[in-house]
Amino acid sequence: MLGRGKFSTVYLCQSQDMSPGEEEFLAMKLIDKKSLSRKEREFLRDEIQIIRSISHPNVVEMRDAFETH
Repeated sequence: MLGRGKFSTVYLCQSQDMSPGEEEFLAMKLIDKKSLSRKEREFLRDEIQIIRSISHPNVVEMRDAFETH
């Protein structure tokens, strides 16, 4: 665990898609949707779309986002 906030926890992860001998570390943010209001969930979806559209060397890249029940 790298950090914890009111609605989410961030974990350090290692990519399994690398060739043998290569390492790539990623951060994964888990958000507890049960704690969010309807408006906050809509804001989160908008924020994800904005972050996905950004491509800049000084901005963290979002590789993927998915939703589970």
